[in-house]
Amino acid sequence: MKSAKTIKEYEEVKQLLIPIRSFGDVEALIEKCNEAISDIESQHETIIKTINEAINKRDYAKAAEWYQKAAEQGDADAQNGLGVLYKKGRGVKRDYAKALEWYRKSVLQGEKKHSLIWVECITLEKA
Repeated sequence: MKSAKTIKEYEEVKQLLIPIRSFGDVEALIEKCNEAISDIESQHETIIKTINEAINKRDYAKAAEWYQKAAEQGDADAQNGLGVLYKKGRGVKRDYAKALEWYRKSVLQGEKKHSLIWVECITLEKA
């Protein structure tokens, strides 16, 4: 699972490299960039695997800890997941304001699939 932010950053880096071709061994530079991107994706997959394992074991505190790390780095799915945990009070103290904050961050990144959850959370907060 790649976050929109990661894909967007990758595309931006590719566009920046195009004018650099006139500077010499660009292929080696591109290879190093691809390796770095691969490392980032591998770390991201490890985090997601850790979160999923924690949730399957119902260790919501651990899931919240890892969601928090990924969410703070801008992962929209992690922001949404952290919002869910705050909304349900799993692994963290139930807090609709924090849930709303994390849903909002996810939606602002263009994750429209999370917008209905955000609206639901607003409704709960006002109830």
